[in-house]
Amino acid sequence: MNKDIKLAANYREREEYDNQADLYAILVSLEQLERAFIRDSVSQDEYTTACSKLMSQYKTVFRVVEKIVPNIYDFVKMYKLNCPAALARIEIGIPSTVEHSNYKKPGDSISAKHVAEVVQTYITVMDSIKLSMVAVDNLHPLLGDLIQLLGNLNFIPPDFEGKTKIKEWLIVLNKLRASDELDEEQVRQLNFDLEQSYNAFHRLLDDYK
Repeated sequence: MNKDIKLAANYREREEYDNQADLYAILVSLEQLERAFIRDSVSQDEYTTACSKLMSQYKTVFRVVEKIVPNIYDFVKMYKLNCPAALARIEIGIPSTVEHSNYKKPGDSISAKHVAEVVQTYITVMDSIKLSMVAVDNLHPLLGDLIQLLGNLNFIPPDFEGKTKIKEWLIVLNKLRASDELDEEQVRQLNFDLEQSYNAFHRLLDDYK
């Protein structure tokens, strides 16, 4: 006689399995989306919307399962998932369309509104650091907004060092829990990198004009 095998002995264990299943599905979906974007099978707008949604779902689910799945790479290894593109996107934490700017040469028009938004966001991030608001869930959205706004400016080259530094910090923050706070040395380095990036941005703006 066939007997059903129960993976969970109680409701809590069943919920843990369900959450891990959701995480698995998100990784598979994100991998397929990244590959579709590389092959130009989806438009930039469709990709950005879908990727942003999947990244948001990933962060939500991972917060729920991080006590039993402390490391996403261990999870991938445990379930023998082949998802390098998804892991690369998770490491940065923003869609590829946001990560890479639409660079154009001097002579093209620039938006004063976009420039003002970038300046305001730089100041907001640096003020947050001065106020000791250095938890991951405070800094990550601000840095994500900043790199997206920089991408809206057509005079920012793809290899702009200031943008590269921000991306590196996003990777650092993505490896921490939402409630974690940067230590004193990290705060000092982040503040320095932001000031350097801010000054480099103004030099680019002056050269462009």
